[in-house]
Amino acid sequence: MATEISQPTPAVVEQPQVIVYGHSSVLYWWPVWLIGYLMALVTWLHPQLVQIGDNTVEFYSKTSLGVIYVLVVVVTLLITNTSLHGSVSLIVELSVAFVALLFAYLGWWEDIFRWFGHQQVYMDLGFYIFFSTAVFLIWVFTVFVFDHLSFWRIRPGQITHEYVMGAVESSYDTDNMIFTKQQDDLFLHWILGVGAGDLQMQTMGGRGLVVRVSNVLFLNSKVAQIQRLIATKPDMPQQA
Repeated sequence: MATEISQPTPAVVEQPQVIVYGHSSVLYWWPVWLIGYLMALVTWLHPQLVQIGDNTVEFYSKTSLGVIYVLVVVVTLLITNTSLHGSVSLIVELSVAFVALLFAYLGWWEDIFRWFGHQQVYMDLGFYIFFSTAVFLIWVFTVFVFDHLSFWRIRPGQITHEYVMGAVESSYDTDNMIFTKQQDDLFLHWILGVGAGDLQMQTMGGRGLVVRVSNVLFLNSKVAQIQRLIATKPDMPQQA
């Protein structure tokens, strides 16, 4: 009785690829919720109980805590939404941080606000927790959900801009394509972005096109992977 010998099914080899996600400026807003939780912890450890109506509200005894947090929010908003780049943004951040901490250490914030009609800046424990949680949820959904709804898929010989549902917006040939890293902002890209930056892809020829992908996480690693990938020629179909 003859025994049928089945031929092994060849394994499907996945084509190497690199996925690149661009992000909005919300990527850099993590200090707002992180420092907000830190301020909540300090207030919880050293509370000043104040009776407001039927509720007992917990404050920190010094106004410097609220002032510093306001400056964190304002400076983050300024850095992520203006054209301050390079050493300018770093100088602004360091100057504001130095002045804020120096005034808090010397206890000058209370004296400064007395000049404005004895107004003080106080935030209670509930505010820190509520506001920080709201910013945290926005940050998480933006960075890990909304920013992932579209992406760039880079394979040997081809780059496509795709959406999460599979639709392809555009496709480019990688032949003679130039990839450029842009990380000119030390504070924004390297401190807040932990190595993020903008990736510029430029096609060559008469109809050269420049594509910019903003705020790519771990940009140096991504560019290294892309350079190794595009050096690989796509597999040619075998002839019968």
